[in-house]
Amino acid sequence: MANSMHADLVILGGNVITVNPVKPRAQAIAVKFGRILAVGQDDELRPLIGTDTRVVDARGKTAIPGLNDAHCHVLSAGRSHFLINCGPTVIKSDSGDKESHCREG
Repeated sequence: MANSMHADLVILGGNVITVNPVKPRAQAIAVKFGRILAVGQDDELRPLIGTDTRVVDARGKTAIPGLNDAHCHVLSAGRSHFLINCGPTVIKSDSGDKESHCREG
């Protein structure tokens, strides 16, 4: 049975950039329920490893905080709101005569 204090995932042996000026680097990250549980040195986080914990050896690779780049290109995003597809495969005529809707009356 898994201990409630054990992490779901522990990454060891990494170069973790914490962005914390007090402790800018670490080796390990522990995750539980999709959230960071702890960041520290390998020996500090080993007690969080249980029988059901997935353990990953980062082999010195660098881990950085997630960067979510949610942006748009203003001109093309704005222009896309003015583009309407009125092609014959999208707009169908009631009479089937597409030309009749374009004639001046």
